[in-house]
Amino acid sequence: MHKQYKTFSDTEIFKSTNQELRQVTYIAMLPDSVDEQGDYVSAVEVRKAHNSFAQSAQNTNLFHMLMSDKFYVLESYLAPADFEINEVQIQKGTWLMTFQIEDDTIWEMVQDGRINGISVGAKAKAIDLNDDTEKDEE
Repeated sequence: MHKQYKTFSDTEIFKSTNQELRQVTYIAMLPDSVDEQGDYVSAVEVRKAHNSFAQSAQNTNLFHMLMSDKFYVLESYLAPADFEINEVQIQKGTWLMTFQIEDDTIWEMVQDGRINGISVGAKAKAIDLNDDTEKDEE
C-alpha cells in the first residue's frame, strides 16, 4: 500500500496580500508532499532548504530571469503549528515567504494574478525510489 502524499498542485493557490503595505505572502514549500516536478519533499528537506535560504544573500528575481530590487523578502519562516490564513489551512512545517513590493507594475501583476506564487531555486540530490542510483537536479 502506497502512502498518499499531498501534492503542491492539489493545494489551493495561496496568496495573502496586504493592500495598504503592498506585501504578499506565498507558500514556498510544503512539507511531506510532492512538488510540481513530481518529487517528494520531506519536512526535514523543507527545513534544510529554508535554513539554506536564510544563510544566503536572499536575492530575488523575476521569472528566473531578471534580478530585481523592486521587491524583497520581508519574512521567511516555517509554520510553527497548523494554522489558518484567509480560510486556507497551513500545515506545520510549511515554508512561507512574505515579500515587500516596491514597484507599481509588479504590485499590479500580484493583484491581477499574473504573479500567483514563487519558485525557490534549489539544488537537490534526487533518489528514484524505484532505482538505487542517485542523480543531481536543479
